[in-house]
Amino acid sequence: MSLDRMPIFAWYILVTAGMMVVGFPPLILGSILLEAERAFGLPFFDPDKGGDPLLWQHLFWIFGHPEVYIIFLPGAGIVSTVLPVMARTKLLGYRWIIAAIVALAFLSFGLWVHHMYAVGIPHMALGFFSAASALVAIPTGIQIFAWLGTLWSGRPQLKLPMLYLIGFFFVFVIGGLTGVMIAVVPFDWQAHDTHFIVAHMHYVLVGGLVFPLLAGTYYWLPHFTGKERSFKLGEAAFWLIFVGFNLTFFMMHLTGLLGMPRRVDVYPADAGWTELNLLSSIGGFITAFGFALVVIDILQTMLAGRASRRNPWRASTLEWAMMLRPGTYNFVSQPHVASRDPLDDVPDLDVRLARGDGYLARDRDGLRETIAVCVNSGRIDYLAVVPTNSWLPVVTAAVTGLFFLAFLLGLYWVAAVVLALLAAMGWIWAKKIVSHADEGPIDIGLGETAYVHHQARFAPGWCGSLGLLVADATMYGSLLFGFAYLWTIAPNWPPPAFIDPSVIDLVVGTAGFGVAAWAMRRSLAENGRGDRYGTARWAFTAAAGLVIGALALLAAPLFRLPSPTSHAYAAIATMLVAYTVLHAIVALLMALFGWTGVRAGYVSPARSLVLRVIGLWTDYAALTGITALVALHVPILLGAGQ
Repeated sequence: MSLDRMPIFAWYILVTAGMMVVGFPPLILGSILLEAERAFGLPFFDPDKGGDPLLWQHLFWIFGHPEVYIIFLPGAGIVSTVLPVMARTKLLGYRWIIAAIVALAFLSFGLWVHHMYAVGIPHMALGFFSAASALVAIPTGIQIFAWLGTLWSGRPQLKLPMLYLIGFFFVFVIGGLTGVMIAVVPFDWQAHDTHFIVAHMHYVLVGGLVFPLLAGTYYWLPHFTGKERSFKLGEAAFWLIFVGFNLTFFMMHLTGLLGMPRRVDVYPADAGWTELNLLSSIGGFITAFGFALVVIDILQTMLAGRASRRNPWRASTLEWAMMLRPGTYNFVSQPHVASRDPLDDVPDLDVRLARGDGYLARDRDGLRETIAVCVNSGRIDYLAVVPTNSWLPVVTAAVTGLFFLAFLLGLYWVAAVVLALLAAMGWIWAKKIVSHADEGPIDIGLGETAYVHHQARFAPGWCGSLGLLVADATMYGSLLFGFAYLWTIAPNWPPPAFIDPSVIDLVVGTAGFGVAAWAMRRSLAENGRGDRYGTARWAFTAAAGLVIGALALLAAPLFRLPSPTSHAYAAIATMLVAYTVLHAIVALLMALFGWTGVRAGYVSPARSLVLRVIGLWTDYAALTGITALVALHVPILLGAGQ
């Protein structure tokens, strides 16, 4: 289906996934820097050696605040899906909601200093981040008013999912209002690290996720279990959770305003907080009883509930066209979707799909296949062949965990061996998923044909690599941010010694990376002309260029930088080199895989997917390598810091 026909819940998941791709890498980088300081003594956060502890806070909160919205958006997706069904109407403001969640995603990454008002941020920065923190209420408000408008225009039915949605409105709106309060710097200075912040956080997280999640649980419970509830335990559980939660955390607003700090287990008897804390404790027990009833209710439904009819809510979304409970394959045949409400368009769609009146109704040699469509037009793009059962992902994940475990235990030689083993497993895995022959158009049913994904332009491997590299670029950008931050903000700068600049390293490294990127393009061009020899030759040339660029980069920590333990400048410059060299090695291995793949028949003019994926990684390695060379050499060549 095209983007304008996509279910609203899919939009929420898509934006959430994008936020995770962009948001997690800074946090991962901060953890890597902490581990490097612990293991090797690199002083990223040591003020005496040019480091700054605030760098860790920045890297943490660049993810830490968007994480709140990463948690909220799936819950909001449940609200946008379940609410119209409970209100027996269509969702109001579909396009406005999409614009709001996209705006929320962008704005959320400009708020991280919201958590650092008390650390000594310049006043101009405080004003900027305070305004951004207040501005984020606008897209959230658009969604709230769209949901309220949906309720107003419909005929709401107070079934159990609707009760939890009402609880969501009450709790989350209070959390949002207190969020606007603490976006104001003077108020935040007063409430910072008090119980008021604890209350706000729980109203946002529990209101924005837990209440919608419970609504979704009961909404989709017949779908998951094939059973319907027999008793009214769920309604009793709702009231216990709703009353207990508000009793627990509303009191914390009051104790916070009375000055009670966070994370204390004892306080003076005459502080005036005792009665309010007692009520919070009682509310906590009531909430726990409510959640226990939810568990009991779900278990008794699964074990003793009556069989549910298909689509008990009379919803219009596609999941209710499955059998209850769904099989491992979900649909016997795949539907043609023409709108966001396919069950309204074709009421008997479930029967049609079950008898095979859809795409891919027939098994093709035991392959697991699905259809990919163009996101703009909704037309069928290609036939994606999904890998079959394999131990390779499990074993690869275990080996990856072994690498980090060895690193944490200080067994660095073991970690190096495991890393080499991981590269070998990646090579084996890549060989298993490539295609060895061109295939013509495949009949997929309903009078249509499609090529397999190995012969498609935007195949899953290419799109997945692009997404991974976007996340990777976020980490690299965070590393450059750390480099610039320490240079301009940290104490004890300039460092006692800079890099010994080398125009030769700069020119040779840039040339090597440039040749690598250009050679991969030539390899793709030769493949398009059917010249296997030229394709392999240029792939090998790209590998050689990556080697030259990586060696020019390695010259910096080996010969031209002071000891990385002497100053944060040398430490972060060494980390910059390590990052880019690692990616050059990955791209080198991929280029060599492409060289052997041409010779082994994994590549043809029709099947250029392998080369195009390698081209992405080579371009990224070249870009990061050149920017690292420039970041290391050009400021010193221009006399900066001297």
